[in-house]
Amino acid sequence: MNNYCWFKTKLNANNIIDPNWKFETKLHYVIKYDIVPVTDEFIKYLKQFDLVYANNMMFYRAPNSHPFGSNTLTSHVDLDHKNNLCSPALNYVIGGENSVMNWFKMPDEKYQVKFTPANTAYCSFNNNELEKIDQAELGQDLTLVRVDIPHNVLIGKEARLCISIRFKPICYRRWEDVVNFFNERDLLIAR
Repeated sequence: MNNYCWFKTKLNANNIIDPNWKFETKLHYVIKYDIVPVTDEFIKYLKQFDLVYANNMMFYRAPNSHPFGSNTLTSHVDLDHKNNLCSPALNYVIGGENSVMNWFKMPDEKYQVKFTPANTAYCSFNNNELEKIDQAELGQDLTLVRVDIPHNVLIGKEARLCISIRFKPICYRRWEDVVNFFNERDLLIAR
């Protein structure tokens, strides 16, 4: 298989978030678990494609910011509540013009589990020890993204809010299997 780590989808991005929800912060970096009110209408819409909504993560970063200091030093891998790799996610980005998401080949080394301020598990790696394999500027299209290998986002001159939708089953599903699942339902846009 190729090194593709993202695919834009044919899924309709309308009605994802309750229109009354507002997000305001003076912080440079915010990560929250399941605080974005995803609409019942959107959850029902996903079900017609056998996609069962589990939860969402919200990531906010101010312009030119990085949660670990320098914009280019580290990448991370998402882990579940049992410290296992996470299955792919469906990302919806608001703002973030000129922000680039990067993916790197998973190193062979054993990783150390850490926790975000939202108490979600992850592991991090130094970018200078990694090999970049893909990158993309994500927008307001629903994009299937790989989160089980090191990845990061370099934030441009505009604040970026990302809603990362996770599906059931919660147990880890390989990237290739999820891509095939989406392809069988004709949901991916070819790259």
